[in-house]
Amino acid sequence: YGWAVGVNVTEQKKALQRVERQESELRATLYSLGDAVVSADMEGSISRMNPAAEKLLGTNESDAVGMRFHKLFRIDSEKDGVGVPGNPLLDDLSKDSKDNSGRGLLVPSSGAAATHIAYSASPIIDSSKSAAGFVFVFRDQSDEILTQRLFEARIRLIEFAEKNNLQDFLAFVGGGQPSLLHL
Repeated sequence: YGWAVGVNVTEQKKALQRVERQESELRATLYSLGDAVVSADMEGSISRMNPAAEKLLGTNESDAVGMRFHKLFRIDSEKDGVGVPGNPLLDDLSKDSKDNSGRGLLVPSSGAAATHIAYSASPIIDSSKSAAGFVFVFRDQSDEILTQRLFEARIRLIEFAEKNNLQDFLAFVGGGQPSLLHL
């Protein structure tokens, strides 16, 4: 006598197809975002990053996966370019904070250009409500910073012009050489 065991794999195949479809949709969403997104496990090893992150960090996702994020980039003070003590991305997260955000100067280890950014770091919470990793989101703020600085320079010029005579103003905007302006 023999035993026959029948297994209906149809449900398993459907479940696998659902998971693969969800994974594909999530990947497409991540890779379509304009903001740079980097995810890491609890030890800080990069697990994914999108094309916007590749561009800002100057490295490919395939090269970055498995690398500790602090070896991939650092965030310096926006004001003076000095390294921020500790890790601004994870400092609050390690204190059970839900979110840590701010602005800084992203300095990639790859040698890519430093970029003014707004950043946010949040824990990745799994189905058991435990932190499974972290997600970092960066937005290039270079254009906004430039616009702000130009606006501030215009304000300073207007204020200087209001308080000084034409000769002093022309010397100020002409680098101290009003004779070049034929006055």
